[in-house]
Amino acid sequence: MPILRYFSSIAVATTLDGAIVPAATSLTVAATTGFPPSTPYTLALDYGGAAEELVDVTAVAAGDYLTVDIDQ
Repeated sequence: MPILRYFSSIAVATTLDGAIVPAATSLTVAATTGFPPSTPYTLALDYGGAAEELVDVTAVAAGDYLTVDIDQ
């Protein structure tokens, strides 16, 4: 059975709501406006920047607390 991935073409840029460490498995963002309502989906951190990184969002709690998988 294929693995479904969700996406959004209307996601609005947001910021991290606090610091994260390299091995973090969760992060909090300021807002999730336009983000997919279901998981999993891919999120770009520092989009377009020198340190851009892609993470898989595997769960969302309280709207803006994201559980991520950094091993893509």
